[in-house]
Amino acid sequence: MKHAEIETLSKGLPTDIPPLVPKVQPLRAAT
Repeated sequence: MKHAEIETLSKGLPTDIPPLVPKVQPLRAAT
């Protein structure tokens, strides 16, 4: 996953990291 994609996700979600992690894991598996 590109860093820019992670930043886009962070901007579209609360800055809390815990809620972000479960969403990033499946995306990594999908790419």
